[in-house]
Amino acid sequence: MNYRKIVFIIFILSIMTVLFSEKGYAAPELVFKPIPTTYRGTVTIKDGSISEGKFIIAEITKLDGAVYTTKPVVIRNGKYFMLIVSPPDESYITLNNNIIKFYLDGIIQAVETDRFAPGKSGPNYSPYVFDLTFPSVPTPTPTPTATATVTPTPTATPVAADPSIYSGEVIIAGLRVQEGSIIFAQIGEYQSIPAIIEKDDTYRNLVIDPNDSKFFGQTVNFYLNGILSRTVSTYVPGKVQKHFDLIFVGVPTFTPIPTPTPTFTPIPTPTPTPTNTPTPTNTATPTNLPTATATNTATPTISPTPTIIPTFTPTPTLSPSASIFFSNTDITPTESKESGGQCFGPSNVSLATGIGNSILMLAPILFLAGYVRIGKKKKKRD
Repeated sequence: MNYRKIVFIIFILSIMTVLFSEKGYAAPELVFKPIPTTYRGTVTIKDGSISEGKFIIAEITKLDGAVYTTKPVVIRNGKYFMLIVSPPDESYITLNNNIIKFYLDGIIQAVETDRFAPGKSGPNYSPYVFDLTFPSVPTPTPTPTATATVTPTPTATPVAADPSIYSGEVIIAGLRVQEGSIIFAQIGEYQSIPAIIEKDDTYRNLVIDPNDSKFFGQTVNFYLNGILSRTVSTYVPGKVQKHFDLIFVGVPTFTPIPTPTPTFTPIPTPTPTPTNTPTPTNTATPTNLPTATATNTATPTISPTPTIIPTFTPTPTLSPSASIFFSNTDITPTESKESGGQCFGPSNVSLATGIGNSILMLAPILFLAGYVRIGKKKKKRD
């Protein structure tokens, strides 16, 4: 059983030898590229010449004569930025093959040199600070002609700048961050997009992305509602600052301008105008003149002559102390004449009124007769 396993292994090894032999397929060669190192720093010219606008490159020359050259970076404000040294393979890491030399305009070598180390960086993964000193600037070579031709300065290839991101706390002397406030950064003529301000007086995602190498190393100013911060920074491409606090002094109270809300005015519905009904003209009613009413002259009614029934009246015996005088007065009804001058003139009255008036006229006589009769009865009883 062990013999069979050994034969099987030998067979597999034979096949692999054939495959990776010179007559077969060669195994792919693996190449490991070192981690690049980024340089930045100041540029000094010993003779006092101006280096503004010139460029710097770095070279690594191996013992076998192979040369690696970086892309050029332009000098701005006496500084260079983002000089990326990225050799193609690991052979540039070995001793005597890793010497970096720096050149001004590709001609004048710097006094300083460095050894390449993969991934070398400054604090917080920022570019490695390496200041350079040059004895002078390149002198244009005159041509043997009557008119001197000045060699034009090569235009440096612009290097794209990576964005930097800032976050942190907003500190205002004696105040809180007002609602509606904005924070932005500015480098020269470049101005960033405003950052997001949280309710706990912190800001985040303040992205500085000028995308131009000329801003390398320039001062970054921060503004809150147009007020300059006491805290400043230096622009370093690709730098991330998560706890970069901004301090402001003398910030006035900010009152956000409310956005005017358009007022909707309803269109009134037209009210139909009523048709005027003509008012009839009042016609003056003629005043009725009083009509003279003829006064009816009452026709006198002839009252019938009453029939007097004689009543037997006994002769009273007069007492010696008193004498009663009776006088037989003949009541003779006087016929009414049409002259109407009597008090009891006839008038148009009803039958009942006439009977009543007659009874009233006879009442005194009947009263007197009754009185005499009662007196007689009393006398008899005495």
